[in-house]
Amino acid sequence: MRTLRRAIWLLLPLLVVGTSLVLTASSEELRAGIVTGLHGTASVSRAALREPQALRFKDDVYLRDQIVTGDASMARILLGGKALLTVRERSMVRITEAPGVSTVAVSSGRAAVNVLKERMQPGDSVEIVTPNATAAIRGTIVVAEVESDDAGTRSTITVLRGLIDVTQHDASGRAFGRPVSVSALQQVTASGPRLSPVRPITRQAADRLANDFTMGLRAAPVMAPPVTQAEVDRAVLQVARETGGKNTGDRTADSKGNDDKDSKASDSGNGGDSAKGGDAKGGDKTAGGSRDNNGGGNDRVVSGGSGPGNGSPGSKGDRGDRGDRGDRGDRGDRGNKGGGKKP
Repeated sequence: MRTLRRAIWLLLPLLVVGTSLVLTASSEELRAGIVTGLHGTASVSRAALREPQALRFKDDVYLRDQIVTGDASMARILLGGKALLTVRERSMVRITEAPGVSTVAVSSGRAAVNVLKERMQPGDSVEIVTPNATAAIRGTIVVAEVESDDAGTRSTITVLRGLIDVTQHDASGRAFGRPVSVSALQQVTASGPRLSPVRPITRQAADRLANDFTMGLRAAPVMAPPVTQAEVDRAVLQVARETGGKNTGDRTADSKGNDDKDSKASDSGNGGDSAKGGDAKGGDKTAGGSRDNNGGGNDRVVSGGSGPGNGSPGSKGDRGDRGDRGDRGDRGDRGNKGGGKKP
């Protein structure tokens, strides 16, 4: 018994290594391509994953993988070194393969396939399959656009370069009708139970369509740099200049400061209007008051008295009389300063 257990423990590492090698070989056989470009977001679903996971730059893509792109997104996948698949935003594609045939199934959205003819082996082919049409391509650039319409699904197949055959099929994948040949700068539409006549497109329309699938890609989109404080300050200043807000605010602040200074100066000069006026430089202001009295009275100067310590009101000037009614005038008497009183 002990010998058997020992043998099992000795063989277990070999079994683990062997299983790992088998899984690796199986994965290599199922590998369909690699992500060579990605802008925005995309997800991949496969049988080995419990839930979809984010697709990343340089990720491997396997057969039967389902790829879904997000808003304002695009993904590019190199398939087996012989075809380049570009998937636009809000699209769903699945990659499958049978002997000699690689298939890109476009369920919704837009996708382009560029087949490199020089990389194709004799008997190899690539197909684009939509819900109601199949395009067999070889050494061509083809765009498939799938959308919903009143008839169910509308598939538009456009050839930018080369020649393809398009066949219509039903929901089960059974082909019906005769294949239609579509050459460069032509397109055909499958809608409901019918295939439209082949129609030409202009070179300008073909260029616009090709530009839709042109990508200068990195692993992720480049984010704009943050706004600096200097830029914010400049923007605020510009708005202020246009509205007059900043200059007006500065003037208001300056005016307020000047008003405070003027108020203090006025209070100091008018002993009868403010307690501060009564406290500041009593002798000088009393002399000022006496000068006004001698000059025949003045409505603005209300502090009275011929000298320090004399709080009697001036003989002329009505506001001098109001100086007698304020308590602060009494403090002025005690401080030997002008007897101005607050009304």
